[in-house]
Amino acid sequence: MHLSKAAVAAVLSAFWLLFATAGEAQANLRPQLKSLLHQISRHYGRPVIIISGCRSTSHNRRVGGRRGSYHLRCMAADIRVAGVSKVALLQFARRINGRGGIGAYCHKDFIHIDIGPRREWRYGCGRKHGKWHKHKRR
Repeated sequence: MHLSKAAVAAVLSAFWLLFATAGEAQANLRPQLKSLLHQISRHYGRPVIIISGCRSTSHNRRVGGRRGSYHLRCMAADIRVAGVSKVALLQFARRINGRGGIGAYCHKDFIHIDIGPRREWRYGCGRKHGKWHKHKRR
């Protein structure tokens, strides 16, 4: 079946965001973050799958999140896009205006994106103690 560009656009506008987990306050994502996620969805022509968005303090603790995580303020999301590599997703996320932090984790198929200060990091596959951490502000 072949869909016209208008039909694809209509479907994407209705289903540009999918949630991989239930029970989190996903509807409370900040509008600026939703805008970033929508840009990613439009770029790839596929929905963004949110692995983790807004978190309660207890959930954040259970998943090993940082004490001051932007997830606690609904300003961050761990995401993936079906059929898009983590590397490609990171490369595109770097170019988005208005983004804050982006991060990647070794052996995980998602990236983190937030609307905090502009910075980048990678955890888990690197050097000292199995971590390589790089903060880069622009």
